[in-house]
Amino acid sequence: VAFEYLTTGPAGDTRTASALAMLPAAPTAAAATVAYLHGTSTRRDDIPSAGNYGENVPVAALFAARGRLVVLPDYLGLGRSNLPYHPYLHRDSLAAAARDALTAAVELARRQSLALDGQLFVVGYSEGGFAAGALQRRLGQAPLATLALKGTMSIAGPLDLPEAVRLTLSTEPATGRDSGRSIYSAFTVWAYQRVYGNVYAP
Repeated sequence: VAFEYLTTGPAGDTRTASALAMLPAAPTAAAATVAYLHGTSTRRDDIPSAGNYGENVPVAALFAARGRLVVLPDYLGLGRSNLPYHPYLHRDSLAAAARDALTAAVELARRQSLALDGQLFVVGYSEGGFAAGALQRRLGQAPLATLALKGTMSIAGPLDLPEAVRLTLSTEPATGRDSGRSIYSAFTVWAYQRVYGNVYAP
């Protein structure tokens, strides 16, 4: 089920965002909740709620098939969000979008008469790995009343940003050629300029 919800943008303003929720078809017990946070997307429509993002939907479907409620936020600036850009690797924006998607999904589950057991598990890959850490931090500061975090799995997330930038700008040891990953550094600088407005200041 694709849905829209309200969250907080980088400037502290209210923004719309979109997400996908996968509900178990025939639950035999109250469902645990899984937040599945996707990797880098440079296209607005290359996101879970459109069914267009690589491995995310099939992997999430495996969780749902095991009786879990799975929530896949598109992130701000992607999908049907009204923010005109994606604040890539902006910790607070990613955390807010994920936390508020969970709140909206819990309400969606209630309307669908899906009982939840109150357990939350967070999984993220690449940018989603960074987002998973951001969400865990936010939930430590402002826990959800309806879900208790039981575990977080951050896979290949750029948690050390300076080192991640260095690696993406480096050459491949075997060939001496550009690694082809420099787009991630460019995306980070571009997004941080949009968020903070002072990246290029002397």
